[in-house]
Amino acid sequence: MVAVRSDESARPREPAWIAGVSLFPRLPWSDDARVALRPAAVYDELSRGPARTAFLERPLLFSFLLGLVLALTTAGRPTLRLVLGGALAFGFIPALQIASIALSGAAFGRSGIPLLRAIDLHFLGYLPWTVWLLFVAAFASFTSPEREHLLWAVILWSVAVPILWSRVIGWHFFRRVLGMGVPGALAALLVQIAIVWGSILVFFLFSGQLEPRILSGH
Repeated sequence: MVAVRSDESARPREPAWIAGVSLFPRLPWSDDARVALRPAAVYDELSRGPARTAFLERPLLFSFLLGLVLALTTAGRPTLRLVLGGALAFGFIPALQIASIALSGAAFGRSGIPLLRAIDLHFLGYLPWTVWLLFVAAFASFTSPEREHLLWAVILWSVAVPILWSRVIGWHFFRRVLGMGVPGALAALLVQIAIVWGSILVFFLFSGQLEPRILSGH
């Protein structure tokens, strides 16, 4: 009598390196990375779960990141005084983000998610900006003052990546977390751009940081 092999035993074994690749999706990704790569599905999942960070923890961390980048780009070294000063000076950026979320949620949101939870989930989508800011800081630390024009060229040519990436994440945030329809999500994106980017542009113009560079052609 001939023994019949089961389908499982008869199936050819995969090489070890292929089997290793199949385990890749099970690696412990952070929520920030998951939102950056799969914003729709991950926002669906996280919006139904409890908060995993303290209130304002992520906005405060982003403020300190801005202070760190400012210290590295201006002085080449992150002293505590420069980092704290930069965090305070540019702390209005996450504050404006919070204001835009509150306004958009009140005007167009339909999910009923608490505002504090929505703010935390929104700042989960800041990984593109975090990576880009660290890249700029690293590039600036190796760029001499005489070649500052090269730094600004890199910034202008690369900033489109985090802008577009974060807009995609923001779109899914408004749709999945705040429950907006397509018209509401589009309106919320425009409100956010007007509040945040409009204020940043006004800040640089009035602080004299951008106007001399425009007039000088750099």
